[in-house]
Amino acid sequence: MKILFIGNSITEGLIGVDFVKLFKFENPAWIIKNAGTGGDTLTNVSQRVLNELSCDSNFDFIVFEAGYNDIILPYFNNRGILFQFAFKYLTSKGRSPITNGSEFKLEYKKIVEQIKDITNAKIILTTIGCINEKVDTKLNTRRLEFNQIIREIANDSNCLLADVANQFELALNHRNQTDYLLKSFWNSVYFDRKICKTKNGADKLSMKRNLQLTIDGVHLNSKGALIFKTIIEKQIKRT
Repeated sequence: MKILFIGNSITEGLIGVDFVKLFKFENPAWIIKNAGTGGDTLTNVSQRVLNELSCDSNFDFIVFEAGYNDIILPYFNNRGILFQFAFKYLTSKGRSPITNGSEFKLEYKKIVEQIKDITNAKIILTTIGCINEKVDTKLNTRRLEFNQIIREIANDSNCLLADVANQFELALNHRNQTDYLLKSFWNSVYFDRKICKTKNGADKLSMKRNLQLTIDGVHLNSKGALIFKTIIEKQIKRT
């Protein structure tokens, strides 16, 4: 089995718990490439998957994860000066978010079609888990819109769908929800990453912040990572 995981920091796994490592641990014979890059928008992930496939298109599965930063980066621009600086820096480096649903759909549909033209790999599209754990916020309203687009494209393009968002929402609806989201710039860019390298560090951060599935409203703790792994694994094993 040969699998390409491509996406943003959720896939990269340097902050929080790395769900791709769960696959590697349980399936040591599989050839797994993690091509996640923190800060990437849908456009960036789309460009990079084409670059990856131009070098090697011989995969059994491609797990495509994108959309978080298209929602989060504009939010940075409404925060404090350091978050605003991060927004300007990331956009200057080509991390331009797509905020319009119609444009998001066009870009997402285009990259799926391009992937299918290059490789015979089965494509697994993942929905967006959560952007803070209070599911009725404005940011999560945009997430719901984007997730519906991803579901429609998966259905129309005959792709597999790892609907992690549905499982996240089911889990959060039965618990006290909190709107904690990347509250501190320095935690987000440095301290959280350092703590997550310690034993059970990610889950300790979640407990401290009263979060259930993430360490900061976005990046995964062990429960969130297990949801990603389990839902994606079901799609791999059903074929």
